[in-house]
Amino acid sequence: MKSKLIMISINYDHSKKPNEFGFLEVKKINVGSEIQYKKENEWVVTNHYREFKNDRLKQIALRLDESALPTDNVIIHELNAIEGIRLVLDKRTNLWYQPAKFESTKKDKYYRYSRDNTTIGIMSAGTVGVSIVRNNQVVNKLIINFVPSGLKMKDYEEMIIDLYRIREELVKDEKNLAEIAIRQKKTFLSLEQQVKNLSKAINNICMQPHKRLKLVSRNKKKKINGRFDIRAEIEEYSSPGKPTYRQRSIEETTTTYENGLIKQQLIDLRNYVQQQIKIGTINQIENEQKYLFENSDSYLKNLIGKIENLKNEQRLIAYTDKLQKKLNEYSIFENNIRQHIYKVADYSITNSVIQDHKYVELEVECLETPSFKHQQSKNGIKLNFSYDNRDSNFKTISYKFRNNNNELVSRRFNSYFGSISLESTHVHSHSLIYEAFHHDQLLRNSVSKIVIKGYVRPVMNGIDPVSYINPNNEDYNNYEFQFSRITEIIVNEVPVSVPVSRPDLQEFLNTKLPVKIEELKVADGIEESEMQLSQLYTLTRLEKKKKHLDYQLQGYKRLEKIINDCLNVSIFTNIISNHRLKSNLTPLFLHDPNYHSAWTAIKAINYEISASLFARGYNHLVKTAKVEQIYEVWVLYKILEIITKELGWEIKSKSLVDQLDYYLLKGKLLKGFSTVLTNGEWDIEFYYEPKINLKNGNYITPDFVFRYIYKNIPTGLVILDAKYRDYSIQGINKWKSDIQDVAIEKYGQMQPVKEMWRLPILHSGIVHCDANFSSDSISKINPYHVLYNKEIFNKELSTETAHKYGSIYLLPSQTHIFKNWFRMIMEYPIKSYETCWCCGEEVNISKRQLMTSGGHPKYHFTCKNCNEFWVKVHCRENRKHLIIKHTLNYHLQVSHSHKWYVVCPCCGNGR
Repeated sequence: MKSKLIMISINYDHSKKPNEFGFLEVKKINVGSEIQYKKENEWVVTNHYREFKNDRLKQIALRLDESALPTDNVIIHELNAIEGIRLVLDKRTNLWYQPAKFESTKKDKYYRYSRDNTTIGIMSAGTVGVSIVRNNQVVNKLIINFVPSGLKMKDYEEMIIDLYRIREELVKDEKNLAEIAIRQKKTFLSLEQQVKNLSKAINNICMQPHKRLKLVSRNKKKKINGRFDIRAEIEEYSSPGKPTYRQRSIEETTTTYENGLIKQQLIDLRNYVQQQIKIGTINQIENEQKYLFENSDSYLKNLIGKIENLKNEQRLIAYTDKLQKKLNEYSIFENNIRQHIYKVADYSITNSVIQDHKYVELEVECLETPSFKHQQSKNGIKLNFSYDNRDSNFKTISYKFRNNNNELVSRRFNSYFGSISLESTHVHSHSLIYEAFHHDQLLRNSVSKIVIKGYVRPVMNGIDPVSYINPNNEDYNNYEFQFSRITEIIVNEVPVSVPVSRPDLQEFLNTKLPVKIEELKVADGIEESEMQLSQLYTLTRLEKKKKHLDYQLQGYKRLEKIINDCLNVSIFTNIISNHRLKSNLTPLFLHDPNYHSAWTAIKAINYEISASLFARGYNHLVKTAKVEQIYEVWVLYKILEIITKELGWEIKSKSLVDQLDYYLLKGKLLKGFSTVLTNGEWDIEFYYEPKINLKNGNYITPDFVFRYIYKNIPTGLVILDAKYRDYSIQGINKWKSDIQDVAIEKYGQMQPVKEMWRLPILHSGIVHCDANFSSDSISKINPYHVLYNKEIFNKELSTETAHKYGSIYLLPSQTHIFKNWFRMIMEYPIKSYETCWCCGEEVNISKRQLMTSGGHPKYHFTCKNCNEFWVKVHCRENRKHLIIKHTLNYHLQVSHSHKWYVVCPCCGNGR
């Protein structure tokens, strides 16, 4: 009869107080279903952390085979440990179980479960051992694997494996994804070669293995002649007539240190290879590719048809050629305009007097980039700006002009309205005004006092060169500054300096001054074509990564077969080791050619896999802990891995491995963890569960805090709280309460005491493990900006709340949402959108300025490192509302198929 694992629920007697140990008397044990074996003496049990009720909870119990002797004790313990939790026998059901502990106070007629209640398998996951003790001897050992009910078994296994793999990568301290791919390829090729060398050496050793003499005792038929054996003689005397007697002899055995070390290395390597086969990286890439394809432009999806077509290289070339041809056709319009302007443009820098034009000096104040239209088109190069002095961001102060006596006459404005224009082919003039009013220039100062000097075309019937009486109201003047040439611009008393050579001025036209294409279809077509090409490049890159990983996967499977064949040879059959052997160079390894070849291969293999805990049999030995704690720790290290290995950041701290080992191998929590991430002029102080004291006397410990610092100046906080949830079962109201109670009220509106935490909250959200809940994020629940959903939160969108609260999911096989979320933080609330936050590239970025259909500037960015393409533009309703469009948008899309139609996160325009 085999031991049985059974689910039970226990009714406790709450009419009496708990005893001194916190236990209540058991009224009844309800016996449930039996858990089937995974294999002999090993079970897999889904935890039931949601089954807490007032007077009962579901848990495991053991019914043992006691046909031989009664059991003294049943102990549940961590693997590789001896002491643990002693179970209690219920004689009515013949079940061994762990009683729950209770607090000494009641609530609703029931004593509450103790906070330190450690009932195995209720809220925790991990692997435990069960020792059955009879007569003070362990007579049997069982294994129980507790897996979480809120995760798929596959996701949970990948999460545990991922922790060990991340640890391995941290040990090797690689910097970016490219280096990791190269190292992985080198590791596999090296292992493949060394396994072949080791296999060849083992085959040669088998022909003439190293042996040693060993004294053994066996039952043998007693020989008349031979060596005198006193033990056999005594046994024969005491038990005459037996067919065999125990006799000692000297035999040869292959159980030697050298053979044992070779077997140990083979087992280590097999453990490593088996985990490489299980690693879910290829699933993550497949899911990212699938998500990208489903959210791609409809034209691209129709062109490709299905993802499987990306495997065909000839088709890929055809897709690329077709999209490039389409882009070239649209780009002809833009190129024609540029070529026309190149020919008619005036590249001179002379400031000579222009006949019939009048010299003026205009003084203005500017707080931000004014809403002017400055572009080149088939009608020439133009700047047009209608202003209203009631606008606090831009004001005209005064102006001067030369009268007929060549004297400078000063005037003040007597009306709010007017216009400024520059309609001229003089490129130097346009370059000066572009540099003066460019966004980056104005950002350097809170208020810019700007003086524009140059020549204007006099207005007809004017009072002076720039003003005339308003025919509708003679008390006020109209003002028109029709510049034909600008000689100088002074910003805050500093003259603006721009390049003056012809090549530099042509470069200004080519890269800075936008082109306005009157045909809206052509303008949209250029953007759509560039986006489609970017999407295709990304899909292709992911397909190449899949092929590379699949090649390695098949290779590791071949290695596993070779290793198993080696372990099955006769010289390893009787070698059983209860402890790890140290790797020492012996005379046999040094002088015997075959053993020397094996030693060389062992050292090379050990070098490649030394950083892996898989190799030494630590896989799946994460200490039993609450699932939410395991999930939090995995999220912590997954975030660090994604940001550094894929998004181009570097870690300044060098103690990450020690801290992770503290959790993986010792089961200790990572309280007070922090590190610093850096990229260019940006630093992120990254904290896990920091204690933040609040002004009301309380404190909070958010799971993850990102403290952003630019050029040593703190700019804001981003907070994420990990939630181990199954929202599909627990319901949307549970999700809503997590957002409302945690992200919005608890963290989003916190009032810290310490100055280091008193920074703007750029974003506050939750990260959870239920990918199905948010899988259709475009039409249901946008993960990046939950306030889009007015039916749930009933909050008005505003510039203060845009993308401030969010809900993202993160699993080993689903990482693309987090990467997109991180890019959103850098681009939207921080407004660092000229760096590619897909790969961290800062320099090799192509930037082109174009015009919207309304004549306002927009920017095209292309990363030449990873081919990512994005557009910075503004909301149609309000040009102060920033919009950034990507291959994968974090703004809510109107539909799956149209990448450019997105909903403004500030005002909701576009719904």
